[in-house]
Amino acid sequence: MNSPLVLLILSLGAGAITRAQEAVPKPADSLAVAGKELRMGNTPRARALYSWVLHEDRRSTPARMGLGKVAIAENEWGEGCDQFQDVIDRDTGSIAARYCCGICRREYGAQVAFILRKVQWGKAMDDFLWVLARDSSYEDVLYQLALLYRYIDEYDLALDLGRLQIDRKPDLVDARLGLFILYRFVLAVVPPGDIFPLLRRRHDPFAVYFAAEALRRQKRYEESEQILNAILGRMESIPVQAIYCSLARIYYARGDPARGEAYYWRAVDSISSWLGSAILFEDIKYVLRS
Repeated sequence: MNSPLVLLILSLGAGAITRAQEAVPKPADSLAVAGKELRMGNTPRARALYSWVLHEDRRSTPARMGLGKVAIAENEWGEGCDQFQDVIDRDTGSIAARYCCGICRREYGAQVAFILRKVQWGKAMDDFLWVLARDSSYEDVLYQLALLYRYIDEYDLALDLGRLQIDRKPDLVDARLGLFILYRFVLAVVPPGDIFPLLRRRHDPFAVYFAAEALRRQKRYEESEQILNAILGRMESIPVQAIYCSLARIYYARGDPARGEAYYWRAVDSISSWLGSAILFEDIKYVLRS
């Protein structure tokens, strides 16, 4: 017959075991914390948590996807390819894994030698087209494919896909900023004699704005200013910050720094959205690099 003291000891022991069990992290909890850490940019902590979950369950698809997204955040494209391919091997119907794998293969291809580059970009193309065939509205897959076409110097297709993306999903401000940057890249690499035919082929406010930018680069300031002021007088999808910065450059080039500075500060003072501030920040980065 157990004495009261023995029963007390046994009950205390059971409570300690229960508390110890409760203290052990659960994979689901760790996944939630890892996702939060990743969104906050704490990739080392996110990596450690996802790795722990995989140690507990080698078949955890969310942990493997998480490690792949950590690799994307850290620009570790080769590792990202491996992580997402592992998911695809286990689940051939995973749209998310194909989408992410396409991004990693595209960027990894940009880092390797010519032969391997063609292989990686070919696989990235297959991934993006596979996603489009199953869900053409998935995330920003059209814009991601546009970037791949930019890499392979297919600028017409790149611009068309970038525009189609924001037409399909107007609220994707990252894609809208991306299209702006894509146009600016094309303007920088396409020969002056070819840029106007390329821009005239598209009925797009971005194309009109960058036609004005092309004229400005050719020192045709009056023509450029007329177009920019016309855009400014209409409701367009081009943030006014971009237009004000272009006008500022025109007046600096004409030897009127006071008016150029006034347009620059007008760009700053008129910021009312994330996209406007991002455009201005991109403009500053562009000036610093040039």
